[in-house]
Formats: sequence, C-alpha cells, structure tokens
Amino acid sequence: MSLALLQDLIIQILPEPVPRASIMPGTRLVADIGLESIDLIGLIYLCEQQFGVDLVSQGELLAKISTVGEVLDFIETLRRAPAALVHRAAEAQ
Repeated sequence: MSLALLQDLIIQILPEPVPRASIMPGTRLVADIGLESIDLIGLIYLCEQQFGVDLVSQGELLAKISTVGEVLDFIETLRRAPAALVHRAAEAQ
C-alpha cells in the first residue's frame, strides 16, 4: 500500500479539497484533516474495497488509529497477517 493511494482515498471522501501535500504519515485524521465520523466510515469502506482487508472486525484496534501513517501500517499488518492471527489480536485487545 502506498501513501499516494491513501492520499487519493482521503481526498475522495472529503467534502472540500485538501492539498495532497498536507496528507503525510504524521497527519492526524481528525485534528489536522478534519475528518468527521461519516468521513472515517467512508475511508474504512474504501480501504476495505481497495485493499481487500476487513477493518470493521478490528474495531477496537481501529479506534486507536489517529494518523495517516498508522492507517498505512495497520492495513499493511492486516494484509500480511494470516486471518486467524488478526482475529486473535483483535480479541486480545
């Protein structure tokens, strides 16, 4: 997964345009970009569709993510981990 692709997904869900350069790994989704709950749901949906991961089942872990970089890392972890390990990690939280 690339930062450019995640930037495109974020830009796609925002009601007002945001410069691509302002969406970097350290950018906070809510505080810096201004994503609201509905925007976060849209981002989750787009990421699930684009990357073939099940983010919804990772609710507790997903709730701890606050930056663009954390989204990238989380999706990469899910893509690499066997499904059984991902579900056990979610249950342990």
